[in-house]
Amino acid sequence: IKSKISGETFNFVSPEHPSKIEVFNCQTKNDCDETEGEKFGKRISSAKLIDKLNYRFICPNPAKF
Repeated sequence: IKSKISGETFNFVSPEHPSKIEVFNCQTKNDCDETEGEKFGKRISSAKLIDKLNYRFICPNPAKF
């Protein structure tokens, strides 16, 4: 609102995208290492949000909330 940008769509997602199992492991065993293996699915980027609005995430990894 303060930057007066209109007609833009921003993805308000954290920059890091752990898998569900990584989040579960981090929250239950305090083991926050990334699991190896291929990741599937669509990846949504917050790059536009960070670049255009100079947005900074307090905690960029949702597994460590």
